[in-house]
Amino acid sequence: MPNDPSENPPVDHTVVQDEVERSESKDRSEALPKPEVPGYDVERRLGGGSYGEVWLATHRNTGRKVAIKFFSRFKGLDWPLLKREVGKLVEVLSERRVVHLLQVGWDAEPPYYVMEYLSGGSLADRLAGKTLPVKDAVAVFREVSEALVYLHGKAILHCDLKPANVLLDDRNQIRLADFGQARLSSEAGPAVGTLFYMAPEQAEPGARPDVRSDIYSLGALVYTMLTGRPPYATPSASEELSTSRSTEERIERYRKLIAGSPAPMEHHRVAGVDRSLTEIVDRCLKKRPEERFENVPRVLEALDVRERQRTRRPLVVLGLLGPLTLVLALAGVGVWARHEAVTRATTTVTEQTLENASGYAELIAAVVDRNLSAVQRRVERESQQEELARLLAAPGSGRALQAYLDRLYQGYRERYLNNWVLADADAVVVARAPFDERVVGSRYAYREWFTGEEDVPPEEAPAEAHARSTTGVTLAFESTAAGNPLLVSVGSPVRLAGRTVGVLAATVHLDTFNQWLSEAEGPPNATGCPNRFAVLLNRGQLVRHPCPTLAGARLPLPRGAYFDLEEVRNLLDAPRSVEETFRDPLREGTSYLAAQARFQDNDGWRAIVEHDRAVAMAPVTSLVDQFTTLGWIAAGAGLLLVTALWALLFRVTREPSLASRRGDLIELDL
Repeated sequence: MPNDPSENPPVDHTVVQDEVERSESKDRSEALPKPEVPGYDVERRLGGGSYGEVWLATHRNTGRKVAIKFFSRFKGLDWPLLKREVGKLVEVLSERRVVHLLQVGWDAEPPYYVMEYLSGGSLADRLAGKTLPVKDAVAVFREVSEALVYLHGKAILHCDLKPANVLLDDRNQIRLADFGQARLSSEAGPAVGTLFYMAPEQAEPGARPDVRSDIYSLGALVYTMLTGRPPYATPSASEELSTSRSTEERIERYRKLIAGSPAPMEHHRVAGVDRSLTEIVDRCLKKRPEERFENVPRVLEALDVRERQRTRRPLVVLGLLGPLTLVLALAGVGVWARHEAVTRATTTVTEQTLENASGYAELIAAVVDRNLSAVQRRVERESQQEELARLLAAPGSGRALQAYLDRLYQGYRERYLNNWVLADADAVVVARAPFDERVVGSRYAYREWFTGEEDVPPEEAPAEAHARSTTGVTLAFESTAAGNPLLVSVGSPVRLAGRTVGVLAATVHLDTFNQWLSEAEGPPNATGCPNRFAVLLNRGQLVRHPCPTLAGARLPLPRGAYFDLEEVRNLLDAPRSVEETFRDPLREGTSYLAAQARFQDNDGWRAIVEHDRAVAMAPVTSLVDQFTTLGWIAAGAGLLLVTALWALLFRVTREPSLASRRGDLIELDL
């Protein structure tokens, strides 16, 4: 009497094992009516298996497509099975290569759980009796292996790995699904999977799977991708298993089929499958678990070794095909290595030098800024003295004001202040310390220290003087004293009862900063300039440059002669405030690594630090010379290597009988 088809599910379904499931096989063969789930619109059936069906649905609130798995055999449902599957999905929610669980309907009829829908379908859909290109099959092999590493790291065994349980997202990346047979590695009891993908030990009575069982299924999966069908799945074998009258008989026949069949070899004959890949698949499909890979990381390691071998193979072939090609390749590698090393060294030295230059510029800016601010505070404090304001406002107090400034001069002689000047509200100087008869009595309504505006020619001085309203530093100017040193003035208004009655100013000798900077810079090199030096700018005016070589460059230079030039603007406007190839307009023919820093309190001031690029790159130049020497040595070694290779090949081809007599075997496996 022929078997009822309902008693013989397809061999690619997960094997049903318990007595209740066998007694209800009729229910299993019948499709569910279109189910309903609150909050979802169920659309169509995607597929079914031994334990239920999967339907496509849309979440009403968000419009998101989801897949809902219904456990169709409700009355005989194995609740521990359902809870185990859901539990394993919860365990692996963070793994991107495992389908994600969204919702569970424990109390529904039939029970269900909601998972993300992957529009790429399953690997089984993609195969559909066809094969994958070797490159694609290896990519899927690696992705599934990485997913198994994660699962096994959580002590979870999948136990039912097959193409239908490998889903694909819209980027063709894999997601493992269907954890109905999954279990913890510490759980006792058997776990059966799908025939032809299930490891043979899973068919043993009382068998307990381990990670090597998943490795067998992994090998069967790769075998299917390469050949179009799982191992041992011949038409006759499938027919024999499908005619089994019970689950126990079907599993027993499957066990005997594998035990009595030779190892599958069809993948060896697939075009493009190399020996390394066949060895990996063969080892995964070993019948005895102890002969397989110990764990999945070993599989990935074997894939990595294969990939390295494939990468090296062209180089080996190239070396054996042409000694001249080998020499050229070595020369090319040497040139590339030299270039990479020099590039890295250049980048490192450049970054370190720029970092040092930036730090030095920040230090200079901080020190000069602090001193300028200190002078301004002192001048402002003195200008606010009520005694000074009353004397200045009182008529006929010239002698008293001169004596007052003489005391100021004596009190601040050691504090970088060159002289003191006091002018009344009409810009007429009433006192100067040290006293200078050329200055006292003169009108300075055109000078910045009095007006707070840039100097104008004396003949353009306004008839009505306008005293500055705040304390500030002027642009630099040349002193009329011997040597014409550079000075800046600090002016501050003098007020009495809210009315400006004059201006008190003090001059600062910029050589005070130059001396400190020159000592820090060190002696000049062969170009006449220190290896590293500093430049100071005051509101665009160049007030400090230790070694200008441009003819006619006399400090201070107006902004148009330096600050506004393209080379300088590129540095000042650079995002990182550094420049790798700065061309100083006053140092023609020399390239610098430069950095600039703004003053914090005196915003118009900037410090630029320039480091001679040739000096900074001296270690790299030395490295290039060393590489050149090593290059010649390597060229000689390459010639010796080629000669040795010729000698070896000559010996192999010329003296085969000698090798035979000695029992030696030389094999060149390309």
